[in-house]
Amino acid sequence: MKKRSIYFAMAVLAISSCGSNKTEVEKKFAEANKLFEGQNTPQALKLYREIVETDPQHTGAQVMVGRILYYDRKFVEAEKLLAQTTSKHSDSIDALFWLARVQSVIPGKKEEAMKNLETLLQRDGSRVDALVLKGMLHEEKKEVSQAIVAYRAATQTEQEIGQAYFRLASIYSAAGLDDMKRKALVRAALLAPELVTRKN
Repeated sequence: MKKRSIYFAMAVLAISSCGSNKTEVEKKFAEANKLFEGQNTPQALKLYREIVETDPQHTGAQVMVGRILYYDRKFVEAEKLLAQTTSKHSDSIDALFWLARVQSVIPGKKEEAMKNLETLLQRDGSRVDALVLKGMLHEEKKEVSQAIVAYRAATQTEQEIGQAYFRLASIYSAAGLDDMKRKALVRAALLAPELVTRKN
């Protein structure tokens, strides 16, 4: 009976310490994101790397390390990291997009970039950044008609997002949230100006 109590206590302790570790990791991730947004990339990179060491399954931190390496023009290192991330976490669309983006600037990897973008867009055809990147790769290869298709799909998606912002503005207006209504209308106007002009 005593043995059972000891095992139970140990299990509870393990679960609670695991939970507190996860909370600490998420706090550190939020802090790293703030640093990244504030353009303090060296410090952000340091924290993202610490998170990856603590939690090798943290896809978000791995993707952010890859992004920073891309911006620092360390393309080979970024590609290696993001390829490992996508092989372990094949469901991560962000990791797949950043892998394709890195590959798109490496001369011998452009075909792989295109394949990865096609895989990504099969999963999420409304991803504007992926559609634009696909269009750019087609342009590089002088594949004008395919580039037009990709860019048109991107603009169509932006119009749909603009429509959503317009509907949000209407809801905010009804709720008396004028500041939020104004912000939503600005975003709608940027994405789908003809929609806002037509409705007003």
